[in-house]
Amino acid sequence: MASFRKRGNSWQYEISYKKADGSYGKIRKSGFKTKKAAKFEADEIENDLKKGYNAELEDLPLYEYFARWFDTYKKGVVSDITALKYRDTYRSLKKYAPELTVKTLDRLKYQELLNKYALTHAKETTGKLNTQIRAALNDAIIDGYITINPTLNAVIKGGKPSKKSSEKYINYSELKQLINFFKTDWESNKTSYTAILLCSVTGIRVAELLGLTWDNINLKTGRISIEKSWDYKLKSGFKSLKNDSSERVIFIDKEMISILKKYKDFQEEYSEENLLNNVFYHKIYGVPTPENFNKHIKKFCIDNKIEPIISIHGLRHTFASALLYKGVSIFKVSKILGHKNVSVTQSVYTHIIKELDDLENDKIKELQNELFV
Repeated sequence: MASFRKRGNSWQYEISYKKADGSYGKIRKSGFKTKKAAKFEADEIENDLKKGYNAELEDLPLYEYFARWFDTYKKGVVSDITALKYRDTYRSLKKYAPELTVKTLDRLKYQELLNKYALTHAKETTGKLNTQIRAALNDAIIDGYITINPTLNAVIKGGKPSKKSSEKYINYSELKQLINFFKTDWESNKTSYTAILLCSVTGIRVAELLGLTWDNINLKTGRISIEKSWDYKLKSGFKSLKNDSSERVIFIDKEMISILKKYKDFQEEYSEENLLNNVFYHKIYGVPTPENFNKHIKKFCIDNKIEPIISIHGLRHTFASALLYKGVSIFKVSKILGHKNVSVTQSVYTHIIKELDDLENDKIKELQNELFV
């Protein structure tokens, strides 16, 4: 039960409550201009106490609670890459809201935090931040820090536009131009150019590309077995594939086989240094990085006035788009890319499917017109 008294020109409330061990404690707060204001907050706290609010718990900065929550519930459970994303959320909380505490956080303050973050981030990125914080605060309710999750019905915004799928690939003729350039200039940078060419004609993920060893490639049949990937982010070496569907077999043509044969002969000069038998390995730099590939692709795009400037991952989108435009079924494209299921492929390439659907509609209309002749 709360009691109220006036102290000078302001009001104070005092709430007595029963602790978990059966003893009693008190919550006091002063500085209210009116008794009504003091009573309003006291009523809120008493309602929270009835719902399980633990007044004895130390209030923590939101970023500190998030770090403790991660160490307790997520560390060692999620992958190393996912752990890095949680670390980014912790850093964002510390940067954008160092003053916010778990117990004082409400929906208004939380929305202000999201809005501030969204000014310099894409809507999708803001949504991912919100998802991780919401999960942590769901456990804060169980722990008795709060009684309502302030992330409820949060509005996700984004000041920086997400990169559209249509901006992630180049067209068919530009792809042919890119392949011709890196094939013709192959002698100047054999390792990077071979990798770029292989990605251009297979749509392989960059981690899978770097995870290839020579025993994965049959240079007689052009058969490539994708069995593992390379951890280029944490630099921990080989790792498992993204999902079960990622383990697959893809095929290359005679031209790409010829390039790989020449590259293998070149690599034989320092094969003793390539202890892990990586296909893509440089005698000085070791296993190359995506940034290295991106540098060459960017220069090509700029020199040839090609927009958008894509990355090595953009070549995966480009190859998939070319397959769809050439009439390869989406089921086959999904299998080639190693997607978990065809719905993933459909969601990524919705824009192309829509364009192809429009073309099919034109063919139907053309047939209908012919039937009346």
